[in-house]
Amino acid sequence: MNVRLVVLAAALGATALGTVASAQQQPMYGSAYVRSGQGSDRNIRMEIRRLEQVIDSLQRDRHDYGGHREQAIDLLQRARQQLDEAIEYDRTHGQR
Repeated sequence: MNVRLVVLAAALGATALGTVASAQQQPMYGSAYVRSGQGSDRNIRMEIRRLEQVIDSLQRDRHDYGGHREQAIDLLQRARQQLDEAIEYDRTHGQR
């Protein structure tokens, strides 16, 4: 493991949070799937799996990187929680 992985993990978490915010505001034009359809959920679930892989990889690393690894793990877990909440919101508020 190295610092690049920690930076990549933090960037992935920030991207995931940005994806949720963007998906809540705009439909996915030009795609067979629209915002209220299955495509968006599928994209979010795919990103959840990617986040879980990065979190798992960082948790196995023994190097602390001055506390930055733990902070990156925390932020990635928060990003995953946000994606779970986005799916739950969509489920409870139905299609538009």
